[in-house]
Amino acid sequence: MTPDEGLKRMIAMAGRGITEGAEDVRFVLDKLTAMQKQRTSPVMAALDLGKVVAIGHSAGAASIARACQLDARFKACVDLDGGMVPVSALPDFGDGATMKQPLLFLEAYHDEAHMFGTHEQHVAYFEKQESQLKQCPAGSFDVVLHSSGMVHGSFSDDGLLDSRSEAGRAIAVHNLELIERYIRAFLAKSLHGDENTLLDNPAKISEATIKAYGQ
Repeated sequence: MTPDEGLKRMIAMAGRGITEGAEDVRFVLDKLTAMQKQRTSPVMAALDLGKVVAIGHSAGAASIARACQLDARFKACVDLDGGMVPVSALPDFGDGATMKQPLLFLEAYHDEAHMFGTHEQHVAYFEKQESQLKQCPAGSFDVVLHSSGMVHGSFSDDGLLDSRSEAGRAIAVHNLELIERYIRAFLAKSLHGDENTLLDNPAKISEATIKAYGQ
């Protein structure tokens, strides 16, 4: 199998997983909507399904992004380090589907030496990423985090579980808190119209690079 054939096979497999994941996410929203209409419980009645946010990490981020491309019922999308290097930042199934709601593309900084693929593929990837993000609705942001120790696993509790020192745990906690601050800022802005968030003050935290799209 040639490298190109291997990449095509990987893309096909990933595509099937993304499709299934997106269907699962939309199925859950379908069920919640039906349960609310049936007034199954006070909890269901209290849910505000007009402010549903899809959020996912890594492969899960690709699935929720695809769900948001297909379903405008999701009012915001939070993609946590879900860029599919060297293919595309957001799912691309050739159907022209783009994000239907504001997107927070929150990613760890990865230098080229730690990215899968060739330099030429990386150049093409970032060109496509820019093109995809430019098609996102107003209120979308790409936030790149480059704090010490920030890696793909920082968006989960991997850093805490893997750390064998107090210093390592402190770094993991700091990075989790940084991630959470930007998610909260995005939700405050996209769901509640807050115009004075971290996303509106890009110089406030030196560990993040922020770029707004669709504005």
